[in-house]
Amino acid sequence: MQPYLLTLLIHILTFSFAYKISNNLTLSLLINAITSTFAIYYFKKEFKLKLSLNPLAILTGLIIAFLWIVIDPYYKALGTPGTGTFTAIDIILKLYIGVVLAAIIEEYFTRFFLLRWLIKEKWQKVKEGAYTHTSFIGTVLFFGLAHNRWLSGLISGILFNLLYYKTKKIDTLIMAHAISNLALGLYVIYTGNYSFWLS
Repeated sequence: MQPYLLTLLIHILTFSFAYKISNNLTLSLLINAITSTFAIYYFKKEFKLKLSLNPLAILTGLIIAFLWIVIDPYYKALGTPGTGTFTAIDIILKLYIGVVLAAIIEEYFTRFFLLRWLIKEKWQKVKEGAYTHTSFIGTVLFFGLAHNRWLSGLISGILFNLLYYKTKKIDTLIMAHAISNLALGLYVIYTGNYSFWLS
């Protein structure tokens, strides 16, 4: 539990902390990227990655990105949206954080650990992709409410969970999450709609 929770907290808090102190987007993204990368490296025995191309993961990721974009105008996000633009360096850092770091850290915590821990405290004994009503609802709510765009987060949580039940492999979830964040990131860059990255 400790490695996944600690890494998630580092991933979530370092950007907010750095930005509050420096009010500098580039510096805050850089600090977030460095600390999150170091956390994954430090706990490398727990973060075991064996990625391979999976058509279902790619399809799921693209569907999730599409839904984030399409339903966005039809509900109110949590909190106050930020304003501003991103420099080329900011964009590179944001893509790295979203496509690589967030995909790994969020999936390992939510699906690999939390979903199984909600089934049994000794979660290591629970098989990957195991299902209970409690673990399904709990992880979907956690994933949804962890994002400002809560409705998109809830839908994503449902689809990611279904993919996990189908494949029973965390690597597949990481790939789907990465594809989703990459597709959304490319949309942001193409349209200049940075609100997806500022809320």
